[in-house]
Amino acid sequence: MLRGCTIGLLGHPFNIDLMAVELGSFDVIIDIDWLANNHVVIVCDEKIVRIPFRDEILIVQGDRSDKGKKLTLSIISCTKT
Repeated sequence: MLRGCTIGLLGHPFNIDLMAVELGSFDVIIDIDWLANNHVVIVCDEKIVRIPFRDEILIVQGDRSDKGKKLTLSIISCTKT
C-alpha cells in the first residue's frame, strides 16, 4: 500500500492511497471509498462523474462511443465478488 499519494484529475491534485495491482492497460482504479470520501457523484445516464474540488465541480465525461472520439481520461468500474 502506498499511502499519501497525489493523483491529478483534470489538472487538479487529489490525495489518494494506492495499491499496486497488475491489471494490464489500466493505470489506476479509484475505489468506492475514495469516491465517497470525496463526495463524488456518478450520473450514469449522462456518463459523467462530478468531483467537488474546493469551490468548483469538476466534470469527467465518460466514453461517448456514439461520437467516435476517445477521451484521454478513461472511466472504469469494477465489482469485487
